[in-house]
Amino acid sequence: MPNITTCRGIEQKRADYAFECALEAKNSTDSPLQIGNDFYKSKNYKSYAKKIPMLVKSNGLGASFAFILSKKGKEKRENNQTFAPGTQRNPKNAYDLIYKQTSDWINSKYSFTGDFSEFIITRNSNEYRTITNEVIALFTWLRRFAEGLIEGEEEQED
Repeated sequence: MPNITTCRGIEQKRADYAFECALEAKNSTDSPLQIGNDFYKSKNYKSYAKKIPMLVKSNGLGASFAFILSKKGKEKRENNQTFAPGTQRNPKNAYDLIYKQTSDWINSKYSFTGDFSEFIITRNSNEYRTITNEVIALFTWLRRFAEGLIEGEEEQED
């Protein structure tokens, strides 16, 4: 019986975290939401949450998160002023939010310092496979909650 309780506990924690993540995304679809020191506006979060597990299965975890990292918010110029990503005038995008949320979840399990992508690519084969399975399990919940909580048409930027 202890194994069933442990499995249920892990799955419940994963579901709780995914629900909070989808709720953050929902609350930042129309106007920027401050999380920590950064502002996020997560248009397209729902479609990205659906797309990422297939990216991971097709290309691997490292390549998928390298792609997500490449899509992060860029500096924005308006009226001769430059706004860094994460400010209220230039909030980070849905890929930034997904990267942060996934990184925070894996960090709660493996306690790493530094960048999430660097952590992924420096793991041995067994750890890499375990982390991949954990990310896919998280996105199973995240995709479901995003579909249930976030209304509106799905749009694809890329």
